[in-house]
Amino acid sequence: MTVHLPLPGLIRRQRLIAVLRAPTGDHVLAAARTLVEVGVQCIEITLTTPRALELIERLSSEAGATAAIGAGSIRSPRDVRDAGNAGAKYLLAPHLDPELVFAAREHSIPLIPGAATPSEIAAALRLGCPAVKVFPAALLGGPDFVRSVLDPMPDAALVPTGGVSRSDVAAYLRAGATAVGVGTPLFGDALKTGDHAMIAERGRQFLLAASEAA
Repeated sequence: MTVHLPLPGLIRRQRLIAVLRAPTGDHVLAAARTLVEVGVQCIEITLTTPRALELIERLSSEAGATAAIGAGSIRSPRDVRDAGNAGAKYLLAPHLDPELVFAAREHSIPLIPGAATPSEIAAALRLGCPAVKVFPAALLGGPDFVRSVLDPMPDAALVPTGGVSRSDVAAYLRAGATAVGVGTPLFGDALKTGDHAMIAERGRQFLLAASEAA
């Protein structure tokens, strides 16, 4: 029997996931705290970020029910285990791998795998994934791609990620996306420079863009 683990409710309500991928871990903790302070409640820290597991553990402990902290760039069952042990509430992968789906199920953590074709999306849904990350969304055709996929698969929960700008957010959500993942367009070089005032301002702008699609 296929087991379906639901998405955290905060993702479905806020419809915005901030993706923190940084060359160092120096500014990640402060950046995440800044986002939570301005109201961004869904934060993904990629495992390609130095000290990612430590950062996930600290943020998960601090945030409690205020924010949903997830782990991204999941590529192995060991990543699933380590991220779960660190307190990640959900996982995201750049690709679809049944082995990761089964490992996440064993640890009772919802996994959002990446997919770039309708066949991969359908396969992820058959495996019981609660949502599918359309990646890289901008290169696949943007909101038009999401809309086209949902025409024959209206039950698919899609989370377009990759090149999603502020001006794209409402268009993706109106096309039927469940949520969007935003990284570089949100942070710019602030994760290198530590410009948290810019992060706060852009966080508010992206939240407003998501609310405009309601």
